[in-house]
Amino acid sequence: MSHVKNILKLRGCCLELKFPALVYECSATKLLADLLYYPDDEKLLSWKSRMQIAKGIANAITYLHNAFATPIVYRNLKPSTVILDKDGTPKLFDFSLSVKLPPGKSQVEDVVMGTWGFVDPEHLESGIVTEKTDVYSIGVLLLVLLTGKEAMCKNHVGKKVDIVDYVKYYIDKNQSNNILDPRISMEG
Repeated sequence: MSHVKNILKLRGCCLELKFPALVYECSATKLLADLLYYPDDEKLLSWKSRMQIAKGIANAITYLHNAFATPIVYRNLKPSTVILDKDGTPKLFDFSLSVKLPPGKSQVEDVVMGTWGFVDPEHLESGIVTEKTDVYSIGVLLLVLLTGKEAMCKNHVGKKVDIVDYVKYYIDKNQSNNILDPRISMEG
């Protein structure tokens, strides 16, 4: 996958430590999570850059699902597994939870893994991994990029809910203006 623009290139592995250490290319500037949740006032993510991030990560997931004889399901998509390089290009890394679907099959049963809020509810309930597992996570990542909130966030009364329910509440109340990250609207 070293030719894929939106996947951080793995350079090697060090087995001399207690646990194997992966060695990646050195092109990162910041984790997407840091930019979203701990922003520097001077370096806010613009609408354009958020959409480029969404497109780049969707391209990486599409590649994993389509470039091989059997799809690879990433199942760990979240802002802390996306690094932005010095040019702002998003790169997916940490394939430790990925699973390859068996030849000729569209699903596999496996232990439920992932980060709460990003895990597909169908996978959470059944233990079945499909390409839809990643599609759900991309949807959550899009909501995170749109709102600037974490996947588990506080709702209008301060109760912790998943971001899907947070957004659904405001859409049902016809108050979609309350969804958008206010830092985006302050752009010139």
